[in-house]
Order: sequence, then structure tokens, then C-alpha cells
Amino acid sequence: MDEGYTPMNFKINSDEVRVLNEWMGHIYEKHKKYGNFDYKFKGRGGDNYEVWVYNDLEMSELCLSNTTEL
Repeated sequence: MDEGYTPMNFKINSDEVRVLNEWMGHIYEKHKKYGNFDYKFKGRGGDNYEVWVYNDLEMSELCLSNTTEL
């Protein structure tokens, strides 16, 4: 049943995966667990988007798309 929604697929690239893994490592070192992660994909126009990840233990979010180092 089509309710007017357009299916979308999002992928994170290798740099974004690296940044996410580093952040997860810091979270685990501090809390001895990973907690929950929520992902947001925010449009930047056209097919471009930013990937944001929120962690409930840190109560903060990190933009994977614009981060080169933690």
C-alpha cells in the first residue's frame, strides 16, 4: 500500500565508519558498554546528506559526515 512515501536508502562511507568506530570505542572505554545509537540523515540538497549519530549514554550526537578526527 503506497501512502505517498518514497523509499530511501542511505549508506555510510569508510571514513564515516572509521569515525563511528572510534567514537564507539571511546564510549565503551568510559561506560563499559555501548548503549543505544540513533541515526539521522539530514539533507544538504540534491543527493547529499549528513549522517548524525546520537548515543544515549553520552547524551550527545556526532556528525559523521564532517568529522575528520575525534
